[in-house]
Amino acid sequence: MAGLVEIVIDDKEIKRLERQLSAFPKAMPGVMSRSINKTTTSARVVSANQINAKTGIKKTVIKKGLPIFKATLARWVGRIHFSGRRIPVINLEARQTNKGVTYRSTETKGRVLIKSAFKARMPLPSGFRKPGHLGVFVRKVQGGKFKEYDGRLPIGEQRGPSLKEIFVNAPAIVAAVTRKAFGTLEIEITRQVNLIFKR
Repeated sequence: MAGLVEIVIDDKEIKRLERQLSAFPKAMPGVMSRSINKTTTSARVVSANQINAKTGIKKTVIKKGLPIFKATLARWVGRIHFSGRRIPVINLEARQTNKGVTYRSTETKGRVLIKSAFKARMPLPSGFRKPGHLGVFVRKVQGGKFKEYDGRLPIGEQRGPSLKEIFVNAPAIVAAVTRKAFGTLEIEITRQVNLIFKR
């Protein structure tokens, strides 16, 4: 399953709207694009809310990984893309413990331990005023595997699943987003058409 939600209006509905707006032929592209874009924005909010409820990831973090591609007057399709980039563990309610770092599982209500991991803010090069990148790290060994901190080896940031993985593996979220999209699209089309007749 692709990591995206596509908002389109089927051919049957397009023909119905063309008949309904026959007296306003130039209004059709605007009605279509505005309805789809409002629906796309609404579906993105629902997607973020659903993923937040399941994983605890902050909505601001989720929305950064849900870019939308809007419909235009000539192209009546809206899309929400679910990023395939893996989410840093620091965004999964990471907590430092004596044994390492624990984080909230995106699949269960439990927590996962990364042994010997540590939370740290990586310094930026001199001249940067912003604070460095905060993350969860462990020390790397040759071959890409990890072991306990020894003070010398390079570090590797720990990441969880991507938004795409979370979405495609959660049928309930897919169903909720799809249901909301269909309902919103119907409402928006009706609203946009009514605005045309009120002019």
